[in-house]
Amino acid sequence: MEENKNTKFEIPIEGLIEGFQAHLNLENNKRIIFSGPFGTGKTYFLKKFFEKEERSTFHLYPVNYSVSRNEDIFELIKYDLLYQLLDDKREIDFEKVDYTLSERTYLTLNNPSNDTIVSGFLKYVPKIGKVVSEVYDNVPKLVDQIAPKELKNEKKKAEEVVRKTENTTGSAYEFDDISGLIYKLILQVKEKHGKATLIIDDLDRIDPEHIFRLLNVFAAHFDIDEEENKFGFDQVIFVCDIENIRNIFSAKYGQDTDFSGYIDKFFSREVYVFDNSKIIENLVEELIRKYKYSDTINDVYVFDKEHIIATKVLNNVLKILSKKNAINLRSLLKFSTFTYSYNPYEQVSFGSRKFYMHQIHFVNIFTILTSMFGTYAGLDKAFSKVQNMHWEVDNDKIIGSLIMIIDWKHHQFNISSNICIFRYNNKYYEYQVYEERDFYYGRLFRSKKDDESDSLVFPDGFMELFRMAAIELKNLNIIK
Repeated sequence: MEENKNTKFEIPIEGLIEGFQAHLNLENNKRIIFSGPFGTGKTYFLKKFFEKEERSTFHLYPVNYSVSRNEDIFELIKYDLLYQLLDDKREIDFEKVDYTLSERTYLTLNNPSNDTIVSGFLKYVPKIGKVVSEVYDNVPKLVDQIAPKELKNEKKKAEEVVRKTENTTGSAYEFDDISGLIYKLILQVKEKHGKATLIIDDLDRIDPEHIFRLLNVFAAHFDIDEEENKFGFDQVIFVCDIENIRNIFSAKYGQDTDFSGYIDKFFSREVYVFDNSKIIENLVEELIRKYKYSDTINDVYVFDKEHIIATKVLNNVLKILSKKNAINLRSLLKFSTFTYSYNPYEQVSFGSRKFYMHQIHFVNIFTILTSMFGTYAGLDKAFSKVQNMHWEVDNDKIIGSLIMIIDWKHHQFNISSNICIFRYNNKYYEYQVYEERDFYYGRLFRSKKDDESDSLVFPDGFMELFRMAAIELKNLNIIK
């Protein structure tokens, strides 16, 4: 696979905006669980959605934190929030930070133990995956306003600590002190931007201990103050796959533990289910056109008017897989930016018969699908999710070519006028193997069940037929 860096693709989200906007605007909807399977574009959608909203959004990704076994996940959340608050785009007026003298003395570098908000902040910056230099200018500004006027050289000390971040020592701060500062800064943000929203993303991708530590801290605040979110945010959005959280909860606390009773406090109205299957279905054809296929002789788009069967097959297969979330948007987008390279004269073996790879076109289709899922095992798992889904295929060449692969031991690719018979689900399919311009295909003539009328339409379970062809290619070691 080679990356095609010129390929850019913008995912249309317009059809999903109205539904989420309506959910967001529900009365007293202060806590939201935004649920969808991994790789379906949840983060992309939220970023695009909130770009157009007149509010300030804090988007956190705890999965990116450098968390040791004994680390408190919520300490990292707090320092990540403080980091984002120091960003110039928040337009914080540090002169409005209102602290008492005793609070200021404790929170500045003058504290004898040096366990201060600045040293603690700088210590945690690498663990939250950030760079100190991006907020360098605002650290001294913050200290200059927090520090009591009678304490000298605070700004100079702050600048020295910034320069010597790697040598900073000290433990994490008491929860109340840094939370109080964040709360006051969030108030300023809300004065300027109207609303402030906290998004905690990829919740189900962090360690189970950290998931429930994080949730329980928020829950404790909900229990104390049902009118306001932690840190004063107007809305808090937890992004995850709720089914993953359910499974993790059951594994940790037992199958008989009431998950619904636990999770209910983390959303105000109902779990918002993010469903972009229609968008994916509409995108499939365009994405396939962007998928490049090169050989040792040419470099062409494989899915064009010359490859109408491949286009039709992949369109239908990928749409069916997307409907059942057996393939996600991330995988489709990833492979639309790569060029699949192959040697058309590489040989594949069906028993004693050898063919060049390009001669049996479905070999390449299955090879491409396998590359999308990484391995045959990934492809087979996807097929297992859709094996009973209906796909009404009326193309005699598609059905016949699949049967030709499944039933190869009976015909051995001998070209003749003989009609082959394949039985599936109590039906008998008559097909013939033929060669056309050095390509081998199967052609379905008719299907019979007892004395019923002829039909070229394959019944429910066509995806199982597709899966059977993949299994046969795997057994032959043609796909891996």
